[in-house]
Parts: sequence; structure tokens; C-alpha cells
Amino acid sequence: MCTSLCVVGVSAANSLGGSIMSRLHIARSVVLPLPVCSLALAACSGSEQASALPPQPVEWREEFPSFAKHTVDGEFRSGYQALAVDIDGDGAEDILALSRTPRLTWYRNPGWEPYEIVTGLDGFINVAAHDIDGDGNVDLALASDFDLSNSTGGGLIHWAKAPDDPTAEDDWPVYPIDAVPTSHRLRWADLEGDGTKELLNLPIVGVGASAPTYEGAVELRAYPIPADPAGAWEAVVLNDSSFELSHGLAVVDWDGDSSEDLLTASSVGVSLLRPSLEGAAESIVQIGTGLEAPAPDRGSSEVGLGALGDQGRFVATVEPWHGDEVVVYVEGDGEELPWPRQRIGTGLGSGHGLVVVDLNGDGFDEVVAGGRGGNDDASLYIYRYLPESLEWETIPLDVGGVAVSSLDVSDFNQDGAPDILVMGSATRNVVWYENSGVE
Repeated sequence: MCTSLCVVGVSAANSLGGSIMSRLHIARSVVLPLPVCSLALAACSGSEQASALPPQPVEWREEFPSFAKHTVDGEFRSGYQALAVDIDGDGAEDILALSRTPRLTWYRNPGWEPYEIVTGLDGFINVAAHDIDGDGNVDLALASDFDLSNSTGGGLIHWAKAPDDPTAEDDWPVYPIDAVPTSHRLRWADLEGDGTKELLNLPIVGVGASAPTYEGAVELRAYPIPADPAGAWEAVVLNDSSFELSHGLAVVDWDGDSSEDLLTASSVGVSLLRPSLEGAAESIVQIGTGLEAPAPDRGSSEVGLGALGDQGRFVATVEPWHGDEVVVYVEGDGEELPWPRQRIGTGLGSGHGLVVVDLNGDGFDEVVAGGRGGNDDASLYIYRYLPESLEWETIPLDVGGVAVSSLDVSDFNQDGAPDILVMGSATRNVVWYENSGVE
């Protein structure tokens, strides 16, 4: 993903004109750390990191965009995830929507005509897009057969092969990868820095864990793509002892090298992993404490990484698990860990989505977060940093109109401004919010 501050992509996207700090190249919701923010975006792609340029000056801008809501589908039942991805390869990112029913549908940009994807799988919980077999088409890794109350079975991982013309064929062949109970979050990451991505699988609870506390460590696995992706896949266990009730996973380049790192949000807060395909992660560092309370209402649930211009980095979270708080951990001048915790918002109502993105191109990232409802209204908010007061402004984007189950970011209309994509669960809608841009 590439924003005005980042250059490492999860999928191919479009390079846009403008100054280094105002160019937007959005494919995913992950933001890179400050040391590698000033990079040549014109060279950015889904698998390459651009060469570094001298640091560019940044200045906080008071001007801020407005957002127009567009409904792609107003009757999408049991929706769980919406993803921005160029399914048909025309250079414009489409919308992929996944439900628990199960339903897997993609909507073609710009008219948003729906196309169903038939896989024969049931109980979807997550999808991650990548050209797995190297034929130029974007395939899908899928987690299905999910049941939080069954931590000893299910958790199927497959990949679905994209046809050459996804508008003409809806039957995507499916191939097995693994089965890990409660498999919950799938991501693609270049762990070795060799330009090749591996599939990551983070279950939400450990095998045998049960309500209400879900005690037991989860097993984070990586899967290198085999020479024959239709054949057997081998798993590499990256960690099997550090996390319980793990809900969030972000792929970042923490230290500006060629390999990608991971941030997890779990009952122990926010952790940084520098994984290795040799086995155990090279190091695990606690960046944020999470909410300190009895299980299961503790720790962190969603996670994203951002930058406050040249003032440093921050990690944003929703806390605790499915919680109502939006929290940031801001990097200090020294190397003290964990970073100090600052609550910047409350009242999400079953918080279930978070992205970090520079919405006005000034080099200061905003936090976008939302909740599915619960006892409060379904809600979607923008949290904006105010450098003079060191506080965060809360901007209501949609209160009551979308039950946020997932968030993503893309420049859907290719105007250079990042738009916001939301899956609405209880509200049964797939919507995106068009960024007006700023002068």
C-alpha cells in the first residue's frame, strides 16, 4: 500500500502526480514508519520498494476534505469484509465483498455492477488478494468454516483461482492450503525481502480455548507459495506462545529494510514481530499495553501504523476486543517501550474497523474507525491530530448509517484523494465515502 507517507504495496495500484508528500497511491490500510516515508512513489508497486529520496518537509494543513457517501449494495446480508482490489485488471480498483452466509461478490468499478464468485465454501471470515500462480490474474486466499465456539475444528484455508475473464466466469476453482481452528485474519507479506509474498494466517483463539476468557496461545503461521500452488502447501510456525485472543494483524515495514514486519492486536496489546521463515520471529516487542483489565475485555482489537509529519510515528488501535475506545500510542524521543497510551475516542459500539491514512495529503495521518453497533449506534468517525494542542479532533463521518465490520482505503475515482470503503454488517450495506480533496 502506498499513501503520501508509504511506498510498500500489498497489491498493484496507480501512481498519481503531485509532490512527494501529496501523492496518493492507495491499495491497503497499512502505513509505513517515518524513516522510509520519503520515497519515490512513481516507482512503487505491489512487490517493490522504491529507492529513498531526501526527506521532504511537511506542514500540517487546516484544510480538510468532505466526504460523499455512495451505496454500492444496500442489501448485502451478514456482511463481514469489504476489500479494494483490481479484480479485472483494468487499473481501477474494484470492491470485493464477503459475507458469513456465505456470499462472495465483486463490484466492477466504476458502475459497481455485481459479479458473484462461486467457490462452494461456507462460513467465510476473511479474504486476501494476490496473484498466487503468477498468471497475471488476482487470486483470492480465503478463510472459511469459522466458528468461535469451535476451537478444535474448522478453520479452513483455501485459495481460489481467478479466471481470465471474471466478468464472464463465476466459478473459481478452489485448492486447499491448511486447516487451523478459528483461522481469522489472512494477509500477504514479503517476510524475506526477496520480492515474494507469503500468506499469513492468524487464528483468533488457541486450539481448545473457550469462552469467556479464551485462554490459550494462538499459532501464527506463514505459507510460502509452492512451485505448484494447486498441490500441497507447507506451513511455517512464526509464533505459538505469545498471543491470546488475537484480532488484528497489520503488515508494515517497521525499520525501512526490504523485509516486511507485523503488528498484532491481541489480549496483550500491540506487539511488533520481525518474522523469519526459518521459524521463530527474530524479536517480539510490545509497542502498546492495550486496555489493562480482566479477560476477555482487555488488550487491543484492531491496529494500524501512521506518522505525524516529522514529529514521529504512532500506532492506532481499537480497544479492548470489540471495544468502544480508539487509542493511539505515540513514539517518544527515546527508545522507551511500550509507547505511552492516549485515548482519543469512545463510544464506537462493538468497534470492528480501523485504518490509518493521510486524508488531506499533509503528511499527518488520520485514524478512521467504526463500530458495528451493539448498545450504541453503528458509527464511523475520523480522528484528526491537532499539533498545537497535541489532542485529536473527532469528526463524525456516518453515525447510524453503517454498522462498520471492516474498513479499507482506495482511490476509487482516481482523482488523487483516498476514499474510504466500509462493509456494513447489521446495516446490510457496502458503501464508500468519496474524498472531495483539498485545494
